[in-house]
Amino acid sequence: GDLVAAGVLSLTVTVLGSGAQLLRRSGALRGNHVWVTGQLGGPGLALDAWTRGLTPPPGPRERFAQPVPRLREARWLAQHGATSAIDCSDGLAADVAHLAAASRAHIDIDVDAVPCVPGATGADAARSGEEYELIVTAPHTIDAAAFEQTFGIPLTPVGRVTEAGLDDTQRHRAGVTLHAGGVPVPALRGFEHFGR
Repeated sequence: GDLVAAGVLSLTVTVLGSGAQLLRRSGALRGNHVWVTGQLGGPGLALDAWTRGLTPPPGPRERFAQPVPRLREARWLAQHGATSAIDCSDGLAADVAHLAAASRAHIDIDVDAVPCVPGATGADAARSGEEYELIVTAPHTIDAAAFEQTFGIPLTPVGRVTEAGLDDTQRHRAGVTLHAGGVPVPALRGFEHFGR
């Protein structure tokens, strides 16, 4: 949802529609790989520059100011075996956690595998929000080469669903573990709607 706290009035418009093939957050299956479209980190680099009083480089600024909705890409992924999806608006680490919660799943993410824009690290990319790239779960057999040939952007595996469909007695195992260099790393925080 579009949740925000502010000292001024803001208005939001919502458009409703329907779809033939819905990709929900709740469809992750054990053994699925976690895939990311495009490259991440540009909006985070732009925001970091602005908060330090600097002008961001053109590439990251453009990524922040002109996000591209991956609608055609989402339809292709739904038709080619994706089981769940979310757009990367709060940051990879935060949004994968949303998938894990909805699917009652545990997901391992390899921060070193995250595709980054030039100048960003895997950790930068995992925190960066406002990306609007897609995070999907799908079998390892999804044709990433065909995806890239069709859309001109990569489809990169960044992790795996190790458990899914956990029942109420197992829900404490749901969540995300981030690894870098094969070693678990502390949680990388993405955007928090009511964080200070």
